[in-house]
Amino acid sequence: MKFKIWLEETSTESLSYLLDPIGKIPMIGNESLDKRSSSEIAIYKSPHGSFRLIYHLNGIPLSALQLVTSDGINAHIANAYTIPAARRMKLATRLLEKANTMFKDISFSKHRSTDGENWVNSVQSSSTH
Repeated sequence: MKFKIWLEETSTESLSYLLDPIGKIPMIGNESLDKRSSSEIAIYKSPHGSFRLIYHLNGIPLSALQLVTSDGINAHIANAYTIPAARRMKLATRLLEKANTMFKDISFSKHRSTDGENWVNSVQSSSTH
């Protein structure tokens, strides 16, 4: 079945490229370091409306969110990735909290893994309490 093969080829493990250094992802293109970056969270901006937020611990990238925006006000989370050893440590949630300071509204992709679904449900339920 083609759909099943496609899902296997696009597993969350294939998203590890999101942790790559600034400007090193050909499909994203040139990026610049956003002034809102910190030693813990680097923010890379592409000229095409894409942002990557990367959480670092002691200089090691552990988690990333990729957001896209067409208006600079609202954003959509296109991808999220955390290395397996650092999952369930709320690193992606910290990145989302930072993204919430940058954009008025953030939507989530409807195409996500089981872990992604669990994370979205977790952050959405905690924001309603």
